[in-house]
Amino acid sequence: MKLRTLVIALLLLIGNVVFAQTRQLKFAHLDRDKGLSQSNVLTILQDRRGFMWFATRDGLNKYDGYQFIVYKNDAEDPASLS
Repeated sequence: MKLRTLVIALLLLIGNVVFAQTRQLKFAHLDRDKGLSQSNVLTILQDRRGFMWFATRDGLNKYDGYQFIVYKNDAEDPASLS
């Protein structure tokens, strides 16, 4: 029984090594030059649709992979961010 368990464990480990793929990670620096409202980011979140949200002291920034849309408080508009 122990030998059978050992063989199964070895096969699982070998299978993971054989079929492992290297992931090519790509990083992009997003800053004020790219449209971010402020370089000091307080919070980052990705929603279920894939949009990245960056909270700064200068507003809420939505990034779609190409450009930023910045949502800020407008004292004249009661429906804007508080």
